[in-house]
Amino acid sequence: MSYFFRRLYHFAKFDEESHPRGKTTPESNDGSFAPAGAAGEGGAPKGKQQGFTHLHAHVHEALAKIASFCNVWKERAPNHTNQPGIGRHDKAGLIAQAQASKPLYDTWARGVASVFDATVFEKMVDGKTPVDQAIEYAKANPESFGLLLAPIKGDPRLTEKVVNEYDGDFSAVRDMVRGTITVPDASRIDDVLEVLENAGLELATVPKDRINNPGEEGYRDIKLNVMMPNGHIAELQVMTHSILEAKEILGHALYEEERVITGLLQKEHRDPTPDEDAKLKVIRRRMRDEVYDPAWERSLQVVGA
Repeated sequence: MSYFFRRLYHFAKFDEESHPRGKTTPESNDGSFAPAGAAGEGGAPKGKQQGFTHLHAHVHEALAKIASFCNVWKERAPNHTNQPGIGRHDKAGLIAQAQASKPLYDTWARGVASVFDATVFEKMVDGKTPVDQAIEYAKANPESFGLLLAPIKGDPRLTEKVVNEYDGDFSAVRDMVRGTITVPDASRIDDVLEVLENAGLELATVPKDRINNPGEEGYRDIKLNVMMPNGHIAELQVMTHSILEAKEILGHALYEEERVITGLLQKEHRDPTPDEDAKLKVIRRRMRDEVYDPAWERSLQVVGA
């Protein structure tokens, strides 16, 4: 068993006193986190923080630490993009490997989350999905952490994704086993990354820091492809409660509109037509302005400060 997974069983609770942060000033958490100015021409992103101003000192520090962790991990990631021992058309083998890996992943993810006394959401309860439960719980308990454990990806979405995104290669699917850790606000994301680093995180691919480098649509998270002890590649996302709600509830309809177009482009291996490109720009601009920018604005306000 790797160092990372041995350390899993020895996680200690996160100690705020031993992790001092920058000093808070009266004006640094006054709610003035609106984007400064309108979007650039053509709806282009407004810089890495998209024009958000008056960042809390804790957030400034957290953003820098997030970038630092991701840069370190980028240098040492081996960039293994395919599942070990899985052939291009071996869907059954991929599913079997994922089934064997999920208990390992769930134990590991619970260990990470336990450091923050996170509430775990993985089953339907009273007709509510884990996502709905997590969003509802976070609203009632804004300073809490959450862990969402997803079921193994299956059909029809699995085959659809392989055909549209991986040119029919089942070994390229890296989110068969996956989970999400949600945090109160942007200033706590780096705390999760610090726990992972101290535990000896082993990544399969370069991390995606979409906190500091959001896409055109404004979506923000950290996405990590984690190497399991058996070699299987799983996925962990880290995001704020507000981004989870935006992604799963507020932005879902727009995402589906986008996926119809991008799925067709991937399937047909072509660039968008001028009409398709115009539609994508409108969808992504709406996602940014109506969904993700407001969610990030809420994320930048430090809970309890």
